[in-house]
Amino acid sequence: HEAEKPHEFDTAIYIGIYGNIEGMLLIETKKETALNFAKSLSDISGQNYSIDDIVKSHIGEMGNIILNKSVPLLNKSFGDSHLSTPSVFIGANIEVNLFYKKSFHVLVCTQFGKFKFTFAIKE
Repeated sequence: HEAEKPHEFDTAIYIGIYGNIEGMLLIETKKETALNFAKSLSDISGQNYSIDDIVKSHIGEMGNIILNKSVPLLNKSFGDSHLSTPSVFIGANIEVNLFYKKSFHVLVCTQFGKFKFTFAIKE
């Protein structure tokens, strides 16, 4: 019996969509990648921020932008829908149950490291 491969990412950001549309975006990455990405967007050197604050504000905002641009491309209108505040999960071997039968995954390799985007909308 083969040993289970550990999960590649240790940081996850979850943003839910609620209202007329129900769905979510999950962004997974490594803590180091999240920090490097956030540092590139603003001058946080020498400042005392927690990883939660940095990831929530910078990567969470990236998720909000992606959702606001992608939902209309699915011929859906946000109508009376809204996005949840980004939730940050940090730790080894995180597993997230998406509760949706259909989801789409995209792995994006950047100069900062890998980001895995999982997007789902309830049918």
